[in-house]
Amino acid sequence: MDKEQLITQYKEGSISRQSLGMLRRIMIQETLESISQQTSEVIENILNKQKSKVDLKKLSGIVGYGIKPHNFRQSFMGEITKFQDYLRLNGHIKNIPKSQPQQSEDNTNALISFINSRLSEPDYVWPVNMKGTLFRRAIWAYFIDTPLEDVKYYGSAMSKSEVQKLLIEIDIKIANGELKTLDYSTESALDEMSNTMESKAIAMLRRELKECQKNLVAEREARLDLEKKLAFYKQKQLRLLGKGKSAIKAGSIY
Repeated sequence: MDKEQLITQYKEGSISRQSLGMLRRIMIQETLESISQQTSEVIENILNKQKSKVDLKKLSGIVGYGIKPHNFRQSFMGEITKFQDYLRLNGHIKNIPKSQPQQSEDNTNALISFINSRLSEPDYVWPVNMKGTLFRRAIWAYFIDTPLEDVKYYGSAMSKSEVQKLLIEIDIKIANGELKTLDYSTESALDEMSNTMESKAIAMLRRELKECQKNLVAEREARLDLEKKLAFYKQKQLRLLGKGKSAIKAGSIY
């Protein structure tokens, strides 16, 4: 299906989710290609104030077709990253290192925005685990746009208090039947098994460590005991030698 057909479907409101993604990808690629050929002034107009990256909100307005900043983060960061590398290479973007706390805050805000945007879509299908609650790892995989099988653990942003509060609210909505869900029991069961195996392995290592520590303490105490005995025998030997020398001296007087 070509671009014009996709645009027609979009205008008619009959475009599918997959086709909308195709249309947006085409328009993003065309937009970035066009911008890369513009003057420095035009290029810098789509950057943030620090000139350190593309302002996704500005770019959303140019691309159109209902695209939002979180859509870029979810599905089109490959295109954005390549474009930013090009701008950096040509001196349009400055390399301003971001502090770790700021990076963490940005990730958390992006995740919250991603989750809230899904909550605003009545037809969005939420992944649930074998316990009937939100499958966190799957949501993280969707957020970073990575196949679930390639995601072993979810990121630290999922553990932030504000995100946790939002996830608990989703769990409640799922329990009340307010959200559409998709069963991920098999995948979450593998997680449960993996976590159980890891827990057992950790418990075994802790037992081994405790045993080693006990043995180490026993060996240390035995060594100290031997050192005390050795010191005692040395002192005794010195006293005996001292008495022998005194007897020799006494005999030499006569």
